[in-house]
Amino acid sequence: MAGVTLKDHLVGLHFMASNFLTLASAEKLGHSHPLRRMLRPHTYGAVSINLGAVKTLAVENGLVHRAAAFTWDALQEGFRMSFAMNRFHGTCISMLKGTGMLRFAIEQPELYPFGRDMLDFHTVVTSFVSDYVDIYYNDTAAVIQDRELVQFWDTLSDGVGKASSKIPPLSGKPVL
Repeated sequence: MAGVTLKDHLVGLHFMASNFLTLASAEKLGHSHPLRRMLRPHTYGAVSINLGAVKTLAVENGLVHRAAAFTWDALQEGFRMSFAMNRFHGTCISMLKGTGMLRFAIEQPELYPFGRDMLDFHTVVTSFVSDYVDIYYNDTAAVIQDRELVQFWDTLSDGVGKASSKIPPLSGKPVL
């Protein structure tokens, strides 16, 4: 429960990834920026969902505290450790490589179906984003010259913490 619910889902997905992406896109990308328009359906309502999670899941005697066999002090330490341990890997493939699970996802998907699903998801999302980005950016120079995009990317990396983030620098269109 602590590994999946607390670290990966609640802290990693909601409190970090979702919040960082929503905040960076709202603060650094103008209303008509193409990347913001692409991200908006995926971040719509994230703030209220995450705020609801704080109020119901991340409080003393909240759902997570009551469902787990942790004292309140231990659960707070779990939150602190989860924030410290979560890192954004840039891609699903780099995450699987970093955990040593890429081989299983490819060679033995019956042993690691989640990994196989992650690779398939990565393929679909990469194709969608690449096709979308191609409409607005002809080449790497166009990406680097988009000041809003560069500020968004830097804010996203800063939110994670550059020293520990595995989000690569925005060096061009392939990275985007």
